[in-house]
Amino acid sequence: MQWVQDQQRFSVAKKVIFADTADGWIVAYARAKGSIVVTEEQPAPQSSKIKIPDVCAAFGVQYVNTFVMLRSLGMRLVRTDTALGETGVTDSDVV
Repeated sequence: MQWVQDQQRFSVAKKVIFADTADGWIVAYARAKGSIVVTEEQPAPQSSKIKIPDVCAAFGVQYVNTFVMLRSLGMRLVRTDTALGETGVTDSDVV
């Protein structure tokens, strides 16, 4: 929280909103446990909005998006044809 408070580019209102959400706690937990944060936000170091990737970067916490997380867990998304009740899996169906 202190890092956000020290950043002049963030308005007081944005700092208050950040302090009232779980974002900072998620990053702190990930740092303490050596975990990876999963977020769909993109870094925006010059933005006036507080982005999770920027907070992660400030504290050396790794972050990934949902698809990277799913791939790292070995998950596959498979297209099914529910109208025919068939499942046809090809290489192009796997994300």
